[in-house]
Amino acid sequence: MMSQVLKEPPEWAKTLDRLGRPNKYNWHKWLDGQTHLLVRRSEQHPIMGGDYETQSRFFRHMVIRAAEKRGKTVEAIWRNGRNFEDGRDRMLITASDKTIEFVKAQSVSLHEPLYT
Repeated sequence: MMSQVLKEPPEWAKTLDRLGRPNKYNWHKWLDGQTHLLVRRSEQHPIMGGDYETQSRFFRHMVIRAAEKRGKTVEAIWRNGRNFEDGRDRMLITASDKTIEFVKAQSVSLHEPLYT
């Protein structure tokens, strides 16, 4: 079989980590540039399911790290479950591709004093 140059990974590879194991979370979907609402799983409501299990403040860091590994920046905002009827935390995440900003350098004349 001949090797091929790919512009992007095939769909099946997007669900695997670097060692070829399935990702626990749907990073390839959640970090697609859209705004996603994630809900924390709850022991009080196991039938409802949810998107993540760990405490939201820790999961937020996981989201940021996952985005960094994929060359993205992410905005992650979470709200405590006590603000909702079912008692489950909510998190909004929006990812975007990292952009590099170039700052235009100012030119300084060598004949003018730097300080006055």
